[in-house]
Amino acid sequence: MSNSGIKTNQANGQTTDDRVLMDLTNMKDAVEDGGAKFKFKLADNLSTAASTVHDRSDSVKEAADSGIDKTKHVIESGLGKANDIAHTAVAKANSFGHKTASAIESTSQYVKDFDLGEAKDELKAKIAEKPELSLITAGFFGLAIGLLVGSRFRKR
Repeated sequence: MSNSGIKTNQANGQTTDDRVLMDLTNMKDAVEDGGAKFKFKLADNLSTAASTVHDRSDSVKEAADSGIDKTKHVIESGLGKANDIAHTAVAKANSFGHKTASAIESTSQYVKDFDLGEAKDELKAKIAEKPELSLITAGFFGLAIGLLVGSRFRKR
């Protein structure tokens, strides 16, 4: 043993300070090794998480795109049907308008061609032919007007 106060290990010739230094070095290596393992494990976990997020983002995008496409198709289909219905309604209205105009034209032509004097002469001739039928017709006509006027006054 020396006077310097450093104790030596007789068996392997190491001093206590050397052994503490070696233990500290071993611990430092173990911590660095554990830190490296932790770092690689953390990096691997983060990489896996990033990959999962990418996959899920793609899945969500595909689902949203599909939903948007389906919605667009439904809207376009509905608009197409509404368009067809609107065109059909307009075509029917146009057809009814033309039929009504034709009926008015034909009535107008009938009024233009109607001769009041000739109608009066024909009516006189029919009444002279069958006066009893004319009286019955006039009676029913008078009765109908009386019923209409009477019901009108009763409602007031």
